[in-house]
Amino acid sequence: MWYLTFSRPAAPREQITPHLQEHLDWQRRMHDSGRVLFSGPSGDRSMGIILVRASSLDEAREALDTEPFHALGLRTYEIIEWDVHQGLGLGGFSGESLAMLAKEKEAAG
Repeated sequence: MWYLTFSRPAAPREQITPHLQEHLDWQRRMHDSGRVLFSGPSGDRSMGIILVRASSLDEAREALDTEPFHALGLRTYEIIEWDVHQGLGLGGFSGESLAMLAKEKEAAG
């Protein structure tokens, strides 16, 4: 399952910035492990957006809780469970293919 996350500041930038390299190191590890597909700030820099892959909401939270800004209480996050059906030209674009996907997910459990 995919989880779309939005991270927002909970402290002034001058408290957050000294931990930037720790944050970048965390991102590198998460991308390298395949747990994060996309990450980066919104266009206006008001929030960070991270697409996390995890087997459950709890697992996604555990991963985000290890992110240095979050672990230090410098940022907070919101998670939205995202049931991705299409991406990068893959996936079904008909009602029939979406129904088959739903059946597969139901059978998996």
